[in-house]
Amino acid sequence: MAPSYVSGRGAALHRLCDRGRAATPEPVGKLVVVGGPATGKSTLIKTVSDVGTVAVEAAVSATPTRGTTVAMDFGRITVDNEYVYLFGTPGQPRFRFMWDRLAHGAGGAVLLADPRRIADSAPARAFLAGRGLPFVVLVNRFDDAPVPPTRRVRDDLGVTPRVRVLSCDARVRPAALSALASTLAHFKAGSRTATASAPPHPRAFRCGHPLTPPTDREHP
Repeated sequence: MAPSYVSGRGAALHRLCDRGRAATPEPVGKLVVVGGPATGKSTLIKTVSDVGTVAVEAAVSATPTRGTTVAMDFGRITVDNEYVYLFGTPGQPRFRFMWDRLAHGAGGAVLLADPRRIADSAPARAFLAGRGLPFVVLVNRFDDAPVPPTRRVRDDLGVTPRVRVLSCDARVRPAALSALASTLAHFKAGSRTATASAPPHPRAFRCGHPLTPPTDREHP
């Protein structure tokens, strides 16, 4: 049963997670998808998820028909007979207080970047570096923009040549799944080539669920 402080979409997420755990004895992993605003995080998760996705969005004032993630996106994929939960972070600066919560317990991250404005994802890269969380850069393909050279992607994000850079169209399921499977295999092999240089910065939580209310020690 979902805790009393979780209702609505949060309760639905709890039920979905509980069903996933009951349905399979295989290990369950967690991957967090981060990046700048409108880089395609929600699209990626909706495209690849094996189950119905959970998205907490609000309309953009300048474009009422278009939404922006204000809390999280959630989905699930199956790779090598294992469930992997995907948590997408909000891209806009005013919602960054959710990043720490959603990254809690993740085994790695996908840093999504828009080829037209790679540097917009630099704050997300800095966040991953602060947590010491291994990550792979995934450049999302758009119809009106070619994917820049790998060196320029690294320069714009401020990452070393050791960080892996991939690209795919987040709207195309086979390509997006292939990129995520490659990313997970990269982490699973124990490779630390994508690990940020800064040491990990653990946080204190009441439990492992990303919707847990903050404690007094969470934000010193």
